[in-house]
Amino acid sequence: MSHGPLYGMDGSDYWAWYYDGGGMKLLDEFYRDVLKLNVVGFPIPTDYPQGMGWFKKEINSLSDLKGLKYRIYGIGAETYGRLGVSVVTIPGGEIVPAMERGVIEGAEWINCEEDKKLGLHQVAKHYYTPGMHEPVTGGQLMINGDVWKKLTPDLQEIIKVASVYATTQRNFAFNRETAHACQDLIKAGVQMHRTPDEILKNFLDEWEKIQTEHASKNPFYKKVIDSQKAYAEQIVPFKLSWFPPYNFAGEYYWKNKIYLTKK
Repeated sequence: MSHGPLYGMDGSDYWAWYYDGGGMKLLDEFYRDVLKLNVVGFPIPTDYPQGMGWFKKEINSLSDLKGLKYRIYGIGAETYGRLGVSVVTIPGGEIVPAMERGVIEGAEWINCEEDKKLGLHQVAKHYYTPGMHEPVTGGQLMINGDVWKKLTPDLQEIIKVASVYATTQRNFAFNRETAHACQDLIKAGVQMHRTPDEILKNFLDEWEKIQTEHASKNPFYKKVIDSQKAYAEQIVPFKLSWFPPYNFAGEYYWKNKIYLTKK
């Protein structure tokens, strides 16, 4: 599960859960026993975090979102829908034309880099981040099980190591590429806003209700989130207690460079 708040974990924690917290065993079980697929899977590059999205007007509270036609998908759409937002699920290629025609009034996609490629800055000038619906997005490399078994152990290990290396390198480059893209958007006249805490808090409250409902209906879903919760319960409090707050030294050196505004 990578579409949701992940109990306070960030992308590094989520990836660590796979390799250090039992996630790989659950991934194998999911393919083998739940989906009944003959495949071997590996988690690959994670893009994180993603923004709440683009709007033609300022969003200062949850009430500004209620009734607004907002493009989002997955359980994020389910959550916002229950918060009173008029959610619309359309493919990425249709977002910009829909915004131009007024079919939708807001939309989330991915991040500054990918959103710029899509052209969202040409149809809206208010960009809100973070988005609590998708702080982490993970891909999967899937290999046919019969093909995998034919590979020699050394080739299997090479694939495993290569997937870790590719993800690590992508995560490094992601921050730099996205930072540059955000600056490009600002130069193009986009206003970057901090998503109001009220919206983030209400999303978490509703998300907890929804995931509880899903867990009551799907034993494997419950097994996965219980595993993630157990890992997060160890890692997140440790990092909150032990790691220096990112904004402390960050603001000491770069406070005048922060481009998010908070109402």
